[in-house]
Amino acid sequence: MDNFHRITRKGHTEMPIITVTGKVSNSIATQTGKGIIKFWEKSNFKGQDKFVLWTAWFDMPQLHIGENDEITINGRLSTKIGSYKTKDTGEERTSVEHHLNDSIIQGHVSAVAYPADPTPIEDNEVPF
Repeated sequence: MDNFHRITRKGHTEMPIITVTGKVSNSIATQTGKGIIKFWEKSNFKGQDKFVLWTAWFDMPQLHIGENDEITINGRLSTKIGSYKTKDTGEERTSVEHHLNDSIIQGHVSAVAYPADPTPIEDNEVPF
């Protein structure tokens, strides 16, 4: 986690606001019109790469975000205990699910390569 601070609202407990950077796994729009981006944060622990899956929640779909894009998101941290089954043995394991609520995109680098200098179309080449 790149950045961490707390905000306090009257009558509420402190809520940590954090900034996380990672690679997008997927970006979807819900049936209720909300947006969800799942992305992997990479860190190094004792010389080994470790990955944390984050789920960022938005008030609107983020349709310009694609798979493998690099993204930096600021949001209100929440975590909960979850479980999953391993692919190889089907054994159930416990995990911590990491969520960012009230998310805001702070940075975005698309994985799609666009030409640096597109070739202009001449007037006589336009099909209409």
